[in-house]
Amino acid sequence: MTTNIETQDKRNTDLLLSVDALDGKVGDSTGMESQILSKIFNLDTEKKEETIKRMISLREVEMKLQSGYQKRNLLAGMKSSDLGTQDGLFDTIKKLERTKLRIMRFAEVKDNANVPGDIAARQEILKKHTGLETVRTSDILMLKKQGADLAKLLLVPEKDSFSTVSRDTLKSMDSFIVNFGENKNLNNVIGAGDILPATVSRVKINGVEGERKNTQRPGYYDVKTGKYLPIYDGDKIEIMDNTGKVDEKVEKDSEDKWLRERRIEDMIDNNGKALSELPEDKELEIKAQEQIKVMKANGADFTRNDEIDNGENLSGEALWNNEKFQEKLTQVCNRLGVKKEDMKVIMKAESGINPKEVNKLTRKATGLIQFMPDTAIGLGTSTYALRRMPSYEQLDYVEKYFLPYRGRLNSPRDLYLATFYPAAIGKSEDFVMGSESARGPSPEKICQQNQIIAPGKNVITVADFNDYVSRKERVT
Repeated sequence: MTTNIETQDKRNTDLLLSVDALDGKVGDSTGMESQILSKIFNLDTEKKEETIKRMISLREVEMKLQSGYQKRNLLAGMKSSDLGTQDGLFDTIKKLERTKLRIMRFAEVKDNANVPGDIAARQEILKKHTGLETVRTSDILMLKKQGADLAKLLLVPEKDSFSTVSRDTLKSMDSFIVNFGENKNLNNVIGAGDILPATVSRVKINGVEGERKNTQRPGYYDVKTGKYLPIYDGDKIEIMDNTGKVDEKVEKDSEDKWLRERRIEDMIDNNGKALSELPEDKELEIKAQEQIKVMKANGADFTRNDEIDNGENLSGEALWNNEKFQEKLTQVCNRLGVKKEDMKVIMKAESGINPKEVNKLTRKATGLIQFMPDTAIGLGTSTYALRRMPSYEQLDYVEKYFLPYRGRLNSPRDLYLATFYPAAIGKSEDFVMGSESARGPSPEKICQQNQIIAPGKNVITVADFNDYVSRKERVT
């Protein structure tokens, strides 16, 4: 036994010396590496050896990334609190590995001529970006159109981080971790359907089974509720079936439409200017400028900086508890004759109390109560302007929206109905939404698009809606 312990200790000592040798060649300005190394001595023997090996791998890669736009300190951003426990330390190492992979995969897509597709087009799309952290949603979709393998770029194998990922070799039971990092554009928009090939007909996302659909938002939908399944950094995707039949024309048309919408949206955020010199971008630039003219005519303010919120950039409970927000909300609710807690139910359910929230399914509904584009224009603003104005200013438009229903907003259900289907306010519980007009969406269509409200049903009644809001109230 003593011999085994001595052998293990010598192996660990050798490994640590290897890390020290590397550390002499690559400086660690954060001091985080020394904290990691000090913690390593307290790990269980098995984890100690694996952790040290991973550290060596990271340092070797970092040495290769000390030039040009690829330069990174892989330890930057790590916090001492991440190292508080054995599991915390191990998770920290895994985060570092994922950071390393994002750097490597981005560099490969941008500069490696052996990657499928047109390297000149890829470099044009990414010319203003030095890493995955800053790319736009439509940049990723454009890369896909140019032949880039998004599975390799944005997924990490769950079991072995550094094993090869390829959209062409995916098979049932493979599992991956989403590797968006902190890029808000990717986390807010990109879905599993954008990354995986159309032959992957079924997946599990964080344990929830989803099937692929080419609806207005191509992607995977919960097989039980029909609800779209978004993905975020660190989520787990399991391949359930990769033998699906694909209608290539339908798939291409669906993806092209999704790309055009996102590209125009990103150009609008760029003041209507093309994002590259590619011919398709120049064509879409005209569309973006036409939309901006309409928005300006309806009061959109394009002078605001998207990153500045008049000193306020809050959401969720932090925003709800903000003194300035509460003061304005109290005034609005008093004028509308509604309770603040009832308004909270609606805002939390619709946007998570996030004034900048954009619906990940439609990419249209925006803000605290998820204003649709036509609704925003009718109120004298636009979704573009709404997500750039201070939250307390957005409350003015919340008030404008609910004002026509003042006197009938007696509960969270009434408020929610006013945002979801105003025609149903005051109707009996057996009233079917969509049944009062032949010009709007059919009852079946409304239910299909909102299956989370009435799972397993073909239409939505007021009773169904009341039950749904009750469930929301219980978790608020």
